[in-house]
Amino acid sequence: MTIKQVKCDPRETRTMMKYDPEIGTRYIPSLKVRVTGEKGGCLVRTNIAGFRSEREFLPGRTPKKLRALVFGDSQTAGDGVTNSQRFSDRIESKIPNLEVYNYGVSGTGPDQHFLSYKRHCNVEHDLVIIVVYVENIRRVCRRVIEIQDGSGSPAFYAKPYFEYLDGKLEVRNIPVPKQIWSEQTLPDEYKSYVYSPHETNLFSQVTGRKATAPRVPKALSPLREFAKKFVLQLPSFSMLPEYNDQRSSGWVLLRTILQEWITLSAVPVVLVTIPHYISFVSSRDPTRYRKRFRELADATDCHLYDFLSDLPRSVDDRQQLWSNWSGHLSVSAHELLADRLKPIVQKLLLSCQDARS
Repeated sequence: MTIKQVKCDPRETRTMMKYDPEIGTRYIPSLKVRVTGEKGGCLVRTNIAGFRSEREFLPGRTPKKLRALVFGDSQTAGDGVTNSQRFSDRIESKIPNLEVYNYGVSGTGPDQHFLSYKRHCNVEHDLVIIVVYVENIRRVCRRVIEIQDGSGSPAFYAKPYFEYLDGKLEVRNIPVPKQIWSEQTLPDEYKSYVYSPHETNLFSQVTGRKATAPRVPKALSPLREFAKKFVLQLPSFSMLPEYNDQRSSGWVLLRTILQEWITLSAVPVVLVTIPHYISFVSSRDPTRYRKRFRELADATDCHLYDFLSDLPRSVDDRQQLWSNWSGHLSVSAHELLADRLKPIVQKLLLSCQDARS
């Protein structure tokens, strides 16, 4: 297969995606692309099903193998790293007789991951790993995703979403509208439900503006860093206030989606939380999400693993786990996450083997 060289911002993966009427988006099938960038960039390869993988996903069991299915967004899909460097692939290499199917898709949220699970749960498996990047509490509340088109102008595409009505989850927007809108053509009914990739950065949280912080002269960079550290140390500052109250509409929706998913699974579930990027560049986590996910895990009897608990104390060491080039977990972060998940996965798979024997 010929490798296509793509010179693009690794944070923008839309050139590798295709429309999906039920999930919203997935990767172009049978793709092999090198995204150029820092340290040679990364190689992205997809299978015929439209997921990043070096193998095809088979519905039946592979003889003498156990299988885990992994779902998540771009942190799970592996933006900025080659397939073999992702934590899912690294876990597989560390545990004999295990194969991992990674269904992660860039630009998606837990609502779409749940829909993807429903589509693919007929694939025989022994374990489900649900990975939640904590800012996705915003994404499940949105109906449209904002991106940049080839000229750098805002563009918008629809996604499926859930509403929680009368104690039940109701899925909406299926089939997903296929059209890509501009600011001028975006329907009025969607304008209050746009997810912007800028809305959870520090500048947006402080100013209320959905934008990145303006560039400053190099001489003023120390002042900018001082201001950032000052804001992060304020006891009252909360990056994602939706987690502060268990009754907030965002948390109720996210919790209900995950609770229904975990309950639906016939095999053990590992719920993995990845903290906001601010936790990788500072010594503090201002998102206050941990209590909410602990409550959920206790209520559903799933196994919860929070990556924040294993981040180094040193800010310099933490920064090595975040790639500013890709805006995602670094290669070393994927390796650390795989190391920490290995004993959890081994223990749960052992119980599966005992149950089957």
